[in-house]
Amino acid sequence: MKKTIIAVGIGMLLVTAILQMGGRAAVWAGEGKFLFSSVSNNTWVLDTSTRQLILINFEKPDKTWKSKPVSVPAGFDVNQSRLKAVGVRGTAVVLQDTSSGLVTFFDAKDDGSIVAFEVIDIKDSMK
Repeated sequence: MKKTIIAVGIGMLLVTAILQMGGRAAVWAGEGKFLFSSVSNNTWVLDTSTRQLILINFEKPDKTWKSKPVSVPAGFDVNQSRLKAVGVRGTAVVLQDTSSGLVTFFDAKDDGSIVAFEVIDIKDSMK
C-alpha cells in the first residue's frame, strides 16, 4: 500500500512538471476579428476578415519587428480555425480548421517572409 501511494505521488509530480513545461504557449481564439497565439516574445495574428497572417516580435520596449503578411490558403474557414504558435521561440505556427479538418504550417524567416507549407486534409489522410 505504501509503495502504491509513493508511485501515485511521483506520477502526479511528473504530470504536473510536464504540464508546466508546456505552459509557455498561449492560444486565444474567440469571437471577433482576430486570432492570436504567442510563444516567448513572438505573437502570431490572423485577421479573419482579410485572411492575412503576420508574426510580431517584441524585441525591446521601443523595437518591434513584423513579418510580411501572408494569405491563408483557400478552403480554410478562418472563423472555425485555431492558431497555435510552435517551436522554442514561436517562429512557426499551425493553423487548423476544425470544421473541415484542414491543417497547415507557416514558418517565419529572418528576412520577414513567411513560408506556407502544404495543406493537409486530415479526413483524406486517415483513409
